[in-house]
Amino acid sequence: MNLVKLTDNTSLVISKIEEQTPLKVSLEKKISKKQEDINAFKKALKKVNNKLNASSTKKEDNKSHNKKTRYRLFALGVVIFILFSIIMAFLATKYNSSDDVKSSLTSITILIIFFSIMFYYKKKVKKSKRIISKEITPDQKEKKSLDKKINNSTKALEKIREEFSILSNNIDSLQTKKEVIESVIHVNKIRDADDNNDLDVAETSNIELIIKQKQPAIRKIEKQENRNYLRDFTKINIFLDSFQKQLVDDYEDIQSFCEIENKISLSSAQQKIETFESNITSYKALMSSLVLMISNLVNDDLVSFFKLYDIFDKLSVFESNYEKKVVQGFRDNANLTKQLIEATHESRDVIERALNEVGSEINSLQFEVEWLGKQLNK
Repeated sequence: MNLVKLTDNTSLVISKIEEQTPLKVSLEKKISKKQEDINAFKKALKKVNNKLNASSTKKEDNKSHNKKTRYRLFALGVVIFILFSIIMAFLATKYNSSDDVKSSLTSITILIIFFSIMFYYKKKVKKSKRIISKEITPDQKEKKSLDKKINNSTKALEKIREEFSILSNNIDSLQTKKEVIESVIHVNKIRDADDNNDLDVAETSNIELIIKQKQPAIRKIEKQENRNYLRDFTKINIFLDSFQKQLVDDYEDIQSFCEIENKISLSSAQQKIETFESNITSYKALMSSLVLMISNLVNDDLVSFFKLYDIFDKLSVFESNYEKKVVQGFRDNANLTKQLIEATHESRDVIERALNEVGSEINSLQFEVEWLGKQLNK
């Protein structure tokens, strides 16, 4: 993905962030206001509840007092009736007259009147209590209203918070996408300097040119030592081609991070970019090492040749069906990478001469050698 497209994607993401940020701020204010309202309602409700509790306590006291009063009146009536009956019976016995019958009837009449009054009183009290119980006081009305307001405000607050959470997550995702694109832009400015959507290291001329140019000298040495050096160089070159293809695949994968619909996290993107950069380091070290090995063999510097050969041998490059195993093994072995960088750095001039001998088609590798020197000094 070229820099123009990446820049456009960044601008699009920034535009969406700027568009949604005011909405987020607005929702934050609504949440704060709604929470303040709920707190105010709860404070008012607490006062109303205190008043209702005080009123309820007073009613209970009055109820208890009325109940005791009724019991006292009833007991007093019973006592009066008994005393009145005893007196009437005593008089009737003493005087034994027709007036006794009248007195008895009078007593019965008084008793009926007494119980009628008591019954009426009790019924009246019950009716009064029912009427009172059906009445709703202003405090009770206010309590009901506050309960409703708190319930409605709480539901509204939950809805606003849900909207806020969705919007915040979306803005966070956009911010992550912005940072991911910026990381990819940084990679592309270095790894695709000409901005043609191709990995620069993959556009480097094939090392096979050096092998072909030195082939007569190598064949002469092979006949003298009865050993197949060309086969070893070819295997290393094939391995480099395989490694390069994987780098291209990794580079294209990194470009996909910038697509708006790609939801990769920033940490995952940075980890893959870091791994890619490490693999680029390894590839450059291998590439320069092969150039140096050819020069060492042709110039009869076998000590330096076998020093590099031993590193490739540890990677099992010279075994059959080695490619996948070797690529991964080399990626995971930072120590071997360091050894190759040190070896190629020490023979930097030799490598540059070998590259210059095959002409400008492969001179871009000179940059790789210079880069390796910088890496070693880190």
